[in-house]
Amino acid sequence: MQRQEEPRDENVDKEQQQQRQYHHLEDPVSGSSIQETNSEQLTDPWAVSRREATRAFVALFLVTSTGIILHRSKLLRRFSFAALFGQLRGRVPTDKNLQRFLSNTQNAYRLSNRISTLRWINVEEPPPILDNKLILVLLWRASDISNPDYIRMLQRISHSYPPVAIVAIHTPKFDYEIDSHFVRMALEELDMRFPCALDSDWQIWKSVGAKDWPTILVLSPDYRILYAIPKSKLYLVHDCIRTSLDYFSEYPLSNHSIAKTTRFSLDPIQRASPLCCPGKIALDLKNGRLFIADSGHHRILIVTLEGQFLDQIGGLRVEDDFVLSERESMGWKDGSFEEARFCNPQGMAYHEEYDELVIADMWNDAVRIASIQQRQVRTSVLHSKSNGVLSFSGKTSTTTFRYPMDVVIFENSIFVVAAGSNEIWSLNPAGEVKLICHGGPSGHVDAEGDLSRVRFAAPSGITVSPDGTFYIVDSDSSMIRWLSLTKNQVGTLVGGDAIFTGNLSAFGDRNGISSSVRLQRPMGICYWQDSQLIVADTFNHKLKSVDTIQRDCRWICGDSRWGYADGSKTYAKFQCPCDVAWDNISQRLYIVDRENHVIRWMKKESTHEESSVHTLHLFGFPTWWFSGS
Repeated sequence: MQRQEEPRDENVDKEQQQQRQYHHLEDPVSGSSIQETNSEQLTDPWAVSRREATRAFVALFLVTSTGIILHRSKLLRRFSFAALFGQLRGRVPTDKNLQRFLSNTQNAYRLSNRISTLRWINVEEPPPILDNKLILVLLWRASDISNPDYIRMLQRISHSYPPVAIVAIHTPKFDYEIDSHFVRMALEELDMRFPCALDSDWQIWKSVGAKDWPTILVLSPDYRILYAIPKSKLYLVHDCIRTSLDYFSEYPLSNHSIAKTTRFSLDPIQRASPLCCPGKIALDLKNGRLFIADSGHHRILIVTLEGQFLDQIGGLRVEDDFVLSERESMGWKDGSFEEARFCNPQGMAYHEEYDELVIADMWNDAVRIASIQQRQVRTSVLHSKSNGVLSFSGKTSTTTFRYPMDVVIFENSIFVVAAGSNEIWSLNPAGEVKLICHGGPSGHVDAEGDLSRVRFAAPSGITVSPDGTFYIVDSDSSMIRWLSLTKNQVGTLVGGDAIFTGNLSAFGDRNGISSSVRLQRPMGICYWQDSQLIVADTFNHKLKSVDTIQRDCRWICGDSRWGYADGSKTYAKFQCPCDVAWDNISQRLYIVDRENHVIRWMKKESTHEESSVHTLHLFGFPTWWFSGS
């Protein structure tokens, strides 16, 4: 039985035919078939909106990416694909079999062409000392707080291995470090006598794929990288050198001495000052005294608030200076003010109740106590592995901190910021030492409750508010941090990268609020009044105020162009101001102008008078006193 066809709707047939025609239209020129969507899709408004949304998303992505790159240009300017895909050209040694590691050096990266184009600042260009030598290259930056460690290590290598030529290549992190004048001053302060070149555009840094300071390269006589030693493996330096010397034992290495480096002299204004690279200051308002850490001369000066000399703690007198160099004024020794020796003293705090001065003896890794009335110095806290210390006077506690940079007293306890180990310690009247914020590698980590997770980056200054909140200058991250012991919490007040919190290169010169603020390696801080802090924005050569409630940062005085000039706050110039102290009685702010080797002061601005900056004239020194400069 045949199946009977169902009647068909003519309207449906016409509609299907139209749809087929829309799908297969002929090109009037070529006659080829063109695939198109149906009529509903051609007029669908959502299809257009999706295309526009895609375009908008791509445009937004490009704009945002460009903004992030520009915002983080300080970090990205040191970026290299060599570091991204192969750190240090694959020449990072392992702990074992250094000899076998040298067997594949034929294709190692060569630095000869790049080194020859560098600008050398303390020897002839280029230094003629590298012929037939094993070459050790130190990639460093002047702002690294641990430079003395590396310099001492290189000095030992220089004396122990005559065939090794040591050169330093300065690679900046901060903008001010690009200035050759600053590098010269750092060479003098550190007594660094190796040939030094400037890698201001990061050519060497990028070519070898370096990531952190310091990095040490051991080069063959033909400038090939034998070993590239990052900061985490510096303990291998001596082994790498010995292995390299054995490897080239049949090569005619030369033992000729390294070329002499030139020394840099101070300008007349700086030579006239009795100070050398002053570090920090402290006030005794009850007795009208100002304590100055004359760091370059390794001593403490006590003067009146008007600058008249009262006393000296440590350092050399004139009869000693005739037969000894100023470097020999440093050391570690307790005893009378005349006998005591310091090594780059920095932060201080005056304890009014005991008439004692607490001193952060930075390069000795110690906290010292000077009794003003008895004129005696004793060691209170000392690093457990300090070299050359055979005996302690009085009760001395030991710690593991490195390079204590500043101290503050609160409720009879001493609080210490250790820039070298990124730690904060406390010392109570009973002599008990407590680690408050743990150290570790430099970083930016805030925390609440468990403060062992906190990370700092060379904390260099500390002050405390009346309510017991501590404010810390975190120098290498260019931030101001806060610590509350009652809340057991560490936070960030101003500065930093709001998106990539681990970015330690979020520096610059910008007022603002919270994370929009940009500072450049600030080093000094003091509590002002009415919830205000004053910050020495060191590498911007400015003073700034920070509101602890509004988290607002504003300019006070100074110019980004360093110099030396007294006058109105818009005219005055500093060169690396590194500490501040507020006298709430006379309404004076005292400022350590480090690279100008002077102390400055300014009065608080009033409605009737604009504040101006003055130089504190130091006078009244006894006839036996000598500056040592």
